[in-house]
Amino acid sequence: MFYQDRRLFPHNPTFRALLHEGGLARLAGQAMRSRTVRAFYKQVFVKDPGTEDAFVWHQDRPYWNVDGTQVCSTWVALTPAGVESSALELVRGSHRWGRTFRPEYPGYEGCTPEELERLLWRGLAEYVERFEERAPEFENYPDDYEVLGFEVEPGDALLFDFRTVHRSGPNAGSTRRSAISWRWLGDDAVWTPRPGGDPIIRDNETCLTFGDRITDDACFPLVYAR
Repeated sequence: MFYQDRRLFPHNPTFRALLHEGGLARLAGQAMRSRTVRAFYKQVFVKDPGTEDAFVWHQDRPYWNVDGTQVCSTWVALTPAGVESSALELVRGSHRWGRTFRPEYPGYEGCTPEELERLLWRGLAEYVERFEERAPEFENYPDDYEVLGFEVEPGDALLFDFRTVHRSGPNAGSTRRSAISWRWLGDDAVWTPRPGGDPIIRDNETCLTFGDRITDDACFPLVYAR
């Protein structure tokens, strides 16, 4: 009842057309104040009504083999949704905290690092243990944190920094919730692969080495420049 897929534009002409013609990269460039915007990857999310799966509070930063201050996502609604039907919630200002929380993995919350490695990929246990701080349940501290939720219609987009804490809850609504997230890299984004990190793009798929600015056109296509 909860389906996701990612990095489809290299192989799917429809998503490739949306990548270059949809205008989202230009908006990301304006928000990041970046002269260039490259595509990192895209992700499709579908939750049928009654889906109890929730993705806990997390940041995108610890999952990705990139870093910088000009890295963001646009989460595009394909169906109407609100918080009760699994639209995104975000913690205001969390991208400015200078904190990176331990990554969690949908469907495997509560697993030990060793269990995660057995279930997912080699090296994950050591990678996860690098992060000492776990994300708290921010909704339980309304005096300390401001949680933002949005009602969205098809075509609405939420744009946020990859350091922003966010989540999506169960779909308690009566209709399917579908969305596409496009991930964008700006001028100062650098390639930072680490052993055990999420193999969205593997180290051997790019000519870049650790610390390089993102310049590999084949792996990270340039979508917008001004």
